[in-house]
Amino acid sequence: MNDDFRDVCFLNEANGFVLTHNKLYKTTNYGMNWDRVPNAPGGSDLLFLDSLTGFIGSNTIYKTTNGGNSWYQVNINGATGNINKIFFVNSMVGWAVTSWSSSSNAKILNTSDGGENWSVQLEGLVDPFTSIFFVDSLNGWATSLGARPYKTTDGGDNWIEQTNLAIWESRDVFFKDLFNGFILESNKFYETTDGGLNWILNPNNRI
Repeated sequence: MNDDFRDVCFLNEANGFVLTHNKLYKTTNYGMNWDRVPNAPGGSDLLFLDSLTGFIGSNTIYKTTNGGNSWYQVNINGATGNINKIFFVNSMVGWAVTSWSSSSNAKILNTSDGGENWSVQLEGLVDPFTSIFFVDSLNGWATSLGARPYKTTDGGDNWIEQTNLAIWESRDVFFKDLFNGFILESNKFYETTDGGLNWILNPNNRI
């Protein structure tokens, strides 16, 4: 199998999926063999919430409720660019971030019904959002290629660009808990221990 791989997700040790820009492959034997999933979309982001429910982000969002055997397009209220990251804090509430397109600025999307319907929480400019992470249902962060990171403390009703931070071209964000988190810039690695008030560049982890 030789293709343009974009993402991978395993349901358990034996069963997993790998995503390309236009195909989806599945393994049931620990990755020894991979078979293409017929009629499945490709994309850039792949997420399974459990053994049955999963999502693919491409120029829209696709959902499966039968373990990836079939996929359908969900409803997004408003035009989007490419879906770069999908994140769920529980089985019902989730977010997705998009790139800019010729007909749409970069956006943060939200769902409260298990990913069946999505609406725009924040419409940015041309700088693509790259990743999103929520510690709980209220506190979350989003990263961007060109803007500073964004933070919310009310479930995304309000997103505030962290203009006090000199962090640009951030690629990914992850928090272990409300206070301890990490941001990956294009070639730098930042860490916070106070909930994002201060971020420290770790020179030992410079990429």
